[in-house]
Amino acid sequence: MTESDQWETFEGTITVLKKRAAAGGVTLTNGQIAEKLNITMAQFNAYYESDRAPGELFALLRQQYREYMGNTIIEKVQFSETVYVEDPEPPFEP
Repeated sequence: MTESDQWETFEGTITVLKKRAAAGGVTLTNGQIAEKLNITMAQFNAYYESDRAPGELFALLRQQYREYMGNTIIEKVQFSETVYVEDPEPPFEP
């Protein structure tokens, strides 16, 4: 059985934001991003570590950093597969 999960990734979005800003000659820190999002560093770190954040935070991120993010949405898709191993056949005994 294969299952999948898909979500907008906070870590991935921050990584892309920083790379795009750096390409434009701007260095962004986590602290600066947290301040623009009006969240504490503790909240930022919690979202970063869990890789999940409220949808409105992503919308605010795209609004605050429009020049780097535009309408870009970074999603993570995770697949997991469960394999059930059949019981082996018992040895043949005549």
